[in-house]
Amino acid sequence: MDVPQKYINFSQLLSGIIETNEGVDQLNEVVVSFLYHLFPKELFVRALSLLESSNMFIYVLENKTCDEHGSKQVDNTNGSRVSASLLISEANLVPSGNDSSRTEQRHLWELLYETEQLQHKLIVENEDSVGGTPVVTDLDRWFCSCSEYITLFGDELQQDDDERPLACKLVQEIDKTEGAHDKFARIKQQQRYFRHDKIMCPHLLAFSILLQTEPKTLRYFTGTRQTVYLIRVQNIDEWLRLHLNIVV
Repeated sequence: MDVPQKYINFSQLLSGIIETNEGVDQLNEVVVSFLYHLFPKELFVRALSLLESSNMFIYVLENKTCDEHGSKQVDNTNGSRVSASLLISEANLVPSGNDSSRTEQRHLWELLYETEQLQHKLIVENEDSVGGTPVVTDLDRWFCSCSEYITLFGDELQQDDDERPLACKLVQEIDKTEGAHDKFARIKQQQRYFRHDKIMCPHLLAFSILLQTEPKTLRYFTGTRQTVYLIRVQNIDEWLRLHLNIVV
């Protein structure tokens, strides 16, 4: 495994994009400007555009709710795909109106950061074509179904000047004392990190900003700005339907 010579805590850096001023969350323009120059190929600008696009969806399976209320029958015999946005009406968009809904929303923000056991799916509506297959992103495995990610991964496969196994080229170990609080590009429940300097797309970076920094960042885009949709799935049939129609 490659061991980097100099360690950078990207989770800490990215968490600085949101600052709280007199109780109000807002973008920190100084940090945003710095991050613009940190990532190549305008990746940060493209990721920030995604976060403002209203095309990003985080589906969260509430296991406790499923256990308490059971599941309902869902007719999906035609096997057709549906867009990510159409599922909003059939799942539960986390509200942000009254006090009880704000408490419920805050609880979900905290849960997504406090436990790695909470199942969730990250989906981006396809902007290239109406009704096209949505983009599916998996931070735990540092995977994305977009064409940019697939191209970069293919380029790594075709490199002839490095005969090491692909895992050795694309995965690195970080010293526990340095990387203990860094979640960026970390493989789930391991102290190994994907080489994001080799393979990264704006979808991975955007979801990392939401889920691998601090809860206030998730709160800003799903609560304050409401440009990212945080959706509860409350029974297992809806969750399986999400898999069948989108996550294939």
